[in-house]
Amino acid sequence: MTDKFTKINEGLTQQLERDSMIDIPSFRPLLPDMDLKITAGKDNPIYNILQQYYITFDNLNIEANTSPEKGFFLDADLFNLMQDTTRIDTICLIVRQDSLGLLYDTKVIKTKYRKQQPFTASLLGKLRNTFVDAKLKYTDGQGKTGIRLGARVDKEKEGLRLHLFPEDPILAFRTFKLNTDNYILYRNIKDIAADVRLTGENNASLWIHSLAGEEGMEEIHAELSQIDLDAITKGFPDLPSMRGMLSADLQYAPSDSSFMVVADAHIDSLFYEGGRVGELMFNTVYLPLSDKEHQVDMHLFRDRNEVAAINAYYKMGKTDYLDGNMNITALPLEMVNPFIPDKMAKLTGALQGELAITGTTSAPAVNGYVRMDSSAVYVTAVGSSFRFDKQDIKIKNNLISFDKYNIYASGINPFVVDGTIDIHNLSRMTANLKLTAHDMQLLNVKRNKESMVYGKLLVNLNSTVKGPLDALIMRGDLQLLGGTNVTYVMQESPLTAQDRLADLVTFTDFSDTLLTRRHRPEAPLPIGGLDMLMTIRIDQAVRLNADITPDQSSRVELEGGGDLSFQYTTQGEMILNGRYTLSGGMVKYAMPIIPLKEFTIQDGSYVQWSGNPMDPMLNLTATERMRASVTQDDGSSRLVTFNVGVAIKQTLENLQLQFILSAPEDQSMQQELDKMGEGQRSQIAVTMLVTGMYLNMSDVGGGGKKPSLDMGAALNSFLQSEINNIAGSALKSVDITLGMEQYDQNGTGSGGERTDFSFRFAKRFYNDRISIILGGRVSTGQDVNAGQSQQFIDNVSIEYRLDGSGTRYIKLFHDKNYESLLEGEITETGAGIVLRKKMLHLRELFIFKKNQAQTGNGRQTNRREKMKHIKYIAYISLFLLASCSTTKNLPEGEVLYTGIKKIEVTNEDKSKEGEEALTEIEAALAYPPNNALLGSSSIRIPLPFGLWMYNAFVNRKGKVGKWIFNKLASKPVFINTVNPEVRTKVAYNLLREYGYFNGATSYEVEPDPKNPKKAKISYKVEMNNAYTYDSIAYVRLRHRIDTLVQRNIGDRLLRDGDNFNVVQLEAERQRISSLLRNNGYYYFRPEFISYQADTIMNPGKVALRISTKPGLPRTVLRPWKIGDISVFLNGYNNEPPTDSIRYKDMTIFYEGKLRVRPKVLYDRLKFRPGDLYSQQQQEKTQTGFSRLGIFRYSEMQYIPKDTARRCDTLNLQINTVYDLPLDGELELNVTTKSNDQTGPGAIFSVTKRNIFGGGETFGVSMRGSYEWQTGKRVSGSSSAINSWEFGISGTLTFPRVLFPSLIKHDTKYPSSTSFRIYADQLNRAKFFKMLAFGGSASYEFQPSATSHHSVTPFKLTYSLLQHTTHEFDSIVDVNKALGRSLENQFIPSMGYTYTYDDSPITTKKNHLWWQSSITQAGLILDGAYAIAGKSFNKRDKKLLGNRFAQFAKLTSEIRYNYYLGKKQHLVGRLMAGVAYSYGNSITTPYSEQFYIGGANSIRAFTIRSIGPGSYRPTDSKYGYLDQTGDIKFEANLEYRFPILGDLHGATFLDAGNVWLLRYDKSRPGGQLKWGRFLKDLALGTGIGLRYDLTFLVIRLDWGIGLHVPYDTGKKGYYNIPDFKDGMGVHLAIGYPF
Repeated sequence: MTDKFTKINEGLTQQLERDSMIDIPSFRPLLPDMDLKITAGKDNPIYNILQQYYITFDNLNIEANTSPEKGFFLDADLFNLMQDTTRIDTICLIVRQDSLGLLYDTKVIKTKYRKQQPFTASLLGKLRNTFVDAKLKYTDGQGKTGIRLGARVDKEKEGLRLHLFPEDPILAFRTFKLNTDNYILYRNIKDIAADVRLTGENNASLWIHSLAGEEGMEEIHAELSQIDLDAITKGFPDLPSMRGMLSADLQYAPSDSSFMVVADAHIDSLFYEGGRVGELMFNTVYLPLSDKEHQVDMHLFRDRNEVAAINAYYKMGKTDYLDGNMNITALPLEMVNPFIPDKMAKLTGALQGELAITGTTSAPAVNGYVRMDSSAVYVTAVGSSFRFDKQDIKIKNNLISFDKYNIYASGINPFVVDGTIDIHNLSRMTANLKLTAHDMQLLNVKRNKESMVYGKLLVNLNSTVKGPLDALIMRGDLQLLGGTNVTYVMQESPLTAQDRLADLVTFTDFSDTLLTRRHRPEAPLPIGGLDMLMTIRIDQAVRLNADITPDQSSRVELEGGGDLSFQYTTQGEMILNGRYTLSGGMVKYAMPIIPLKEFTIQDGSYVQWSGNPMDPMLNLTATERMRASVTQDDGSSRLVTFNVGVAIKQTLENLQLQFILSAPEDQSMQQELDKMGEGQRSQIAVTMLVTGMYLNMSDVGGGGKKPSLDMGAALNSFLQSEINNIAGSALKSVDITLGMEQYDQNGTGSGGERTDFSFRFAKRFYNDRISIILGGRVSTGQDVNAGQSQQFIDNVSIEYRLDGSGTRYIKLFHDKNYESLLEGEITETGAGIVLRKKMLHLRELFIFKKNQAQTGNGRQTNRREKMKHIKYIAYISLFLLASCSTTKNLPEGEVLYTGIKKIEVTNEDKSKEGEEALTEIEAALAYPPNNALLGSSSIRIPLPFGLWMYNAFVNRKGKVGKWIFNKLASKPVFINTVNPEVRTKVAYNLLREYGYFNGATSYEVEPDPKNPKKAKISYKVEMNNAYTYDSIAYVRLRHRIDTLVQRNIGDRLLRDGDNFNVVQLEAERQRISSLLRNNGYYYFRPEFISYQADTIMNPGKVALRISTKPGLPRTVLRPWKIGDISVFLNGYNNEPPTDSIRYKDMTIFYEGKLRVRPKVLYDRLKFRPGDLYSQQQQEKTQTGFSRLGIFRYSEMQYIPKDTARRCDTLNLQINTVYDLPLDGELELNVTTKSNDQTGPGAIFSVTKRNIFGGGETFGVSMRGSYEWQTGKRVSGSSSAINSWEFGISGTLTFPRVLFPSLIKHDTKYPSSTSFRIYADQLNRAKFFKMLAFGGSASYEFQPSATSHHSVTPFKLTYSLLQHTTHEFDSIVDVNKALGRSLENQFIPSMGYTYTYDDSPITTKKNHLWWQSSITQAGLILDGAYAIAGKSFNKRDKKLLGNRFAQFAKLTSEIRYNYYLGKKQHLVGRLMAGVAYSYGNSITTPYSEQFYIGGANSIRAFTIRSIGPGSYRPTDSKYGYLDQTGDIKFEANLEYRFPILGDLHGATFLDAGNVWLLRYDKSRPGGQLKWGRFLKDLALGTGIGLRYDLTFLVIRLDWGIGLHVPYDTGKKGYYNIPDFKDGMGVHLAIGYPF
């Protein structure tokens, strides 16, 4: 065989030397008999070599044989070739020998994959002694031929001749004609002849021909004419869309010494992705001057004008030389617009400039300039243009210089760039820039359909940008100025099928030893990156808004300011510190069940960040002012103004949401609310938000009481809602509210019914400096006017800001209100001034400095006339009557989506893990249709009003029709909108992420048989069994890392036998990263961990290997120690330090004087020099500094001690800026009231931070008012019935536990010590005089995530009615609840509460909550009396004229939540308490007694409707006041289960009662008797609904009484006389327990 191969080799050499030809048949007798067969999967060197270039395949088959009889034969097949996301299904190659030579046939087959279109391509031909030919054919997925062209090359004596065929070739799916005698004859590089003419439709042609040149040599011309780019791009879908006619001419002109190439191209009008680029012409000349010298000259024209020219000379050699020039005359920037994705921006103007490049290619010198001529960029997202300066950007000696280069927005003040960019080293260009702006109006645009941001935005900026472009360091200050009123439009993110699994896990075959050793190479991971630290100051008058819905029906408006620090580290971490304090704002939002409401954000609410931008501390209170009829004890009703809203506290991860209710303008109502428990007030608040009515559930429900429901109030609530729905849609551009209220104005129930129709209008003017609020009421009913004319407007408020920052303003007001039960309806008129400021000195509160005028002009919007709205509403009604179709005018080809018909799950995994996976899959497939019920994807509400309006008015051209369409129509949800194909892909990815690798998903669109323009979607999900971990190994870890991981292997989150789960993989990666970072590995990040999984070795099992990624820098794999520690305390205005002090092993640099004790900083610093870096200690340090509350921001920087290769020490530098120490507010006003009371009032408060140098806060608040009667008294005398009030309070808070020192201080969890004292003296003319004072001292600390302690060593509550009038006494006799609320109190107490809650431990399936508290009152005072010789049991001991209370109270409550699976829970609760009064007290104070019933207790009975014991009151009006006790026992059991989507159900069993410790003859049966304990337990059951909004739960419970402890006259355990008397209905927020 060796001899045969030698002869073949010698024969080939001789033939090629003789005539450059191969006689293939002559070698056939020499071929050996040989067979070769190769079959390869993923276990071969070829596969591994290709994998280095991200190329993989499934199978490779090769068969080859040779013999003298059959010659040569080869058959090769490659299946499923992949490179990145491109897939080729099959590649085939067949080569065989016949008697004349070789025949070959190649085929490529691609099926549809993702968005890649299918096609088939083939190349076949012959290889003979004197010629070779080839035929190319391309066919798309629809069978259309896109390419059909052949070529033949013949060997002739003169050279090589090329001939094309057939006569009707196809190119780009277009048929052409080819001259039959076409040829290209190549003799040598300077002697080429040709004649090829290819012609097609619309004069498209290609002509390659030769012409005689100047020196007798033939020139070659290639002329391309009228090539339709649109036809080409349509034929090949993967190409971007282009339009235009391409023509080109290429000339090759040889000469004796050289040659020249001239190319010209022309596109008559190029459009790219629908955008015009222009008419383009390109000309270039290439001329080689010698073998080593080259010259090129290029010119670019647009719309027949030359826009750029380039000429260059290049000389090759050992030291090469380059000399080039580029001249840009006027390059229109609009050419770039079509290439900007999604039309994100639009450029205008022209680019001019000159550049000269000289020197060598390794060190070129660049000089010249660039100029933006009348240039601007319009940013679509913000709807605003930014104009560039006309001055030159100079480039000199490779330095790009910005000499105070200006960029203008809508105002006259620019954004200034000053500095240089060094381009000496193109691979590491460096910047040294200063960015500034002063009073710049960055934004001033009106809202439009494309807007993501609109409004006004005014800023100051002072920052620097330095360093390499790939590792920039940015420092500076950004200030949002008063006058800013900017709105962000929230938009739904597009649905994408992200494959987290592909980004996280590499699937491989561990049995492939070669593959196991060789991994896909990865580039070294850089540690450098953007290092940014920005101080953000927000003026108090800044308004930041968000449109939650496109029609602005749901909207958030925030007004306030603060100081923030934003840091972006080189490790990609974002750190945000500081507080944003709100002075006002509004939340307009509709939640399921609760209709659209407008809440006002209360002054003093804030958001505080302490590092994590995504988990701020919230303290927000938002209320809505509501008027509701309150049923009085005698059955009549009166109107009361309430503030109803929500309070949000704690962090996002541990959010606490509470609904609140108050009546600040009605003292008796407020006192009644104060007596209620927090749960009861929350329940009433939710009821008011839902119904608009005040429904005290102690008056509605079971226990034998009849429901008391004012149907007039219910009707009024409904009408008010409808009025606002109609008018609100019609007047969306105006802040207006309409309402209707009905009540009994004299409260007797004997006539006097009255109905009020009210309105409220609000508007801001003059850059929001002036605010006007108008409110009015028109009343109907009995004795409305009482002989006086009605005023249409009865509430007016005008505010004018004295400065742009919003810290000072004056106000005028006229307010007609219903103040209280005592004084009835009064009207206030007055003026006031409010001063509010964060300051350094208190005197600054009274300093008025004129601020610079803000730029920008606002224009008032024109309001439509009322009659026009009435006409619109009538117009709408007529169309609704005429047309009720939901599909009549849908766009052509669109189908209305009407919901999910079903989700069919086969081979379901019913384990807990399968349930979790299926829950996520169902959420991914869910998409609510129009008018969905509670967000359901399958159930719709009838009467689709928005769709009717859409179909009725979508094609209307008139202004009225367009206006109605824009305001009232709902955009239809189409099948294409839902995108079921992508959702199915998302569901499939989720199956794989949860380990269901054999799972599958599909969908089917099912048209409505009655209307083909409607359709539902059915989904199929096949789960099959999940793959589980067979083995888990940590491999290829460095020694120290491996030791650390193995030492903590018990904490791992992945276990053998667990289901494969991407969420757990990510969590384990985070755990390893945190473990390493807590042990010195500062530069380590979770993405440095990689996973490899083998699912082939053991079917249904996953062998998992965990390792660090290859190519990690040494800095990542090395533990780092802490070196020098320094703290920089910059001044109030960021002044740099001027002095320093050394405290232990910490250096403090400070400005001016040291304002904080060094020990305070040192105690919060959790690092010491020599310690290993720890992320946990870093977070503790950051939290500790932040909770001091004295810094505007604080940030930590770690800087390598030196640049040595083995450096392992990081110097720690903590940078801080002091916050201004004082917050002050002063409000002065003078009012006159309709009850002839006139006088001044004042409120003053000041808060001092860091008062003792340790982060302490001391605040003082004072308020006072004085009113005198200006009219005549009833007796005829003129004098002075004076009302006055004075109050003072002080609060001192320490950010730590002061005593005892035994408690270990840990800043991971908050702790505080607070002292508070207050005193109020109130004199209400004609009614009473009251003295009230009190104080408290309390400790709050949390030693762990699950335990919380609250200690109150002292608390005093004192109130004494010093004097009452006969008129007041007569009112109290009628209203006992008012008397109880104002009774004398003297309660000196102390208490302790411990709470255990393991809900933060998310790994636990079942959760426990336990709280116990003890309260004791009077012990200290009684001890003082004992020292004075008074008897312990002596009664009526007084202090300050008031008898003090003595009692001890103990309560304990435990809850257990047991998870049953499939979103089912069994929850139990047990609560017991006892209160014992002694010594000076016969009974425990009323506010400390126990009661039972209500939404969070025994739900079959309302609050205070059961007990004590078997007692049943006889007084139906005030009997509930006596239904309290000294002992309480309560037990609850509740089963919770899912119903539909976020709607859940529950069934429950409640039991309990209260008892008396002592016998009370007025309450027979109330004392606890153990023999009657079980009979005395009230028992109830019931069912409930819960709507889970994630951040809150809205609950509706229907309780059914089974047993009451008192005698009802009915025998047996079930002793409810009438079924309806044993029912209680409760609407509440949150779970009952």
